[in-house]
Amino acid sequence: MRHRHLILTLVILSFMTGFHPARAGSGTMEVLARSSDSRFTGGFEAGASINNIGNVAFVGRASTSQDSESVYLFKNTGSTRISLTRRFSQFYRLNDSDKVVAQDQGSGGLSIKTFVRQWASGEITKVAEAGIAETLNSVPLIDPITLLPRLEWYVAITNLAYDVVYGPSSNNRGDVTFAATGGTSGKLYTDLVVKPATGNAQILMKWPASNVPIRPSVADDGRLAVRAGPGEPILLFIPDLAGGYVIHEVASLEKGFGALGDPSISDDGSMVAFWGILTSSGARTISDQQPGYAPLNPGPGIFIAHRSNFRQIIVRVTGELGNDHLDPGESYSDENRNGIFDEPDLELGSITSIPETRVAITRDRACYLAFRSGTQGI
Repeated sequence: MRHRHLILTLVILSFMTGFHPARAGSGTMEVLARSSDSRFTGGFEAGASINNIGNVAFVGRASTSQDSESVYLFKNTGSTRISLTRRFSQFYRLNDSDKVVAQDQGSGGLSIKTFVRQWASGEITKVAEAGIAETLNSVPLIDPITLLPRLEWYVAITNLAYDVVYGPSSNNRGDVTFAATGGTSGKLYTDLVVKPATGNAQILMKWPASNVPIRPSVADDGRLAVRAGPGEPILLFIPDLAGGYVIHEVASLEKGFGALGDPSISDDGSMVAFWGILTSSGARTISDQQPGYAPLNPGPGIFIAHRSNFRQIIVRVTGELGNDHLDPGESYSDENRNGIFDEPDLELGSITSIPETRVAITRDRACYLAFRSGTQGI
């Protein structure tokens, strides 16, 4: 099929009120910011975050230098800078109090001290700082080894100063989760850390390597979604009554996907959104396992995993134009007037490419980076 070539823009996809997975992708899109704005001539850091009010946080770049970045908050019809000018990562989280937790650092890459801080208009709160010791508790997990036997799951370290802290997320009750890397006795590691609003920080997972790209996302009830490293599955940690977590696998390369990005979890914990490339066999298998829901098309796109009646449902929110499939939000020209999408029909839509990045998700809206007509924007 034919398609039109478009260019990079970050967009918001708003789902219909009363979101239902079988009808995902039927919303509208709104562009929130463009690189033609003099404040964003250097473009944007990939990613964005949206809260339940509908406000959106994003990182804009004033020049081509990554050191010219600031956090902006979009409310109603305009955006306001709420942070100092620093170097930010693409992983951050906006809560319903319009506070953004983010990783920042000075210029110079990972050799410069990193922080996890919370930003709001006129307010800065430090959560974690590289080189400053944290008091840590280990958490009992239920049978995690069957999922990822090569990872270390238990640790008995009480005080530790990390070399780098990064990839944070927060919820509305004040819990913050982030990744941290360091070393003891000549061994390097990466930890998945949860720092509750009160009490000591907790280690949930431990990788025997440094700087593993772990970017968790936490819900208000303490549920946590994370991709367990490149090529690893997306996991959902669910708090149990014993003070530990039960672990569920959300998506994996072994079960239908050719690639997976870092997930986000909705504040109510009901949905996990992620970028992925669904294989043809995976599309058939997953569709067969969830009758009554829209069949899944293969290829790259944005997906949502939703638990319903004690089972998981995966739906596609959007796909890419020109993949010979009609994805949610697309239509076709019906050149031969036969009422079927086939040659030589023109595939119509606005999304031509979706890079691997985190998808921001609420109960009825999502925000993600995509290529569409216009200049780079949000």
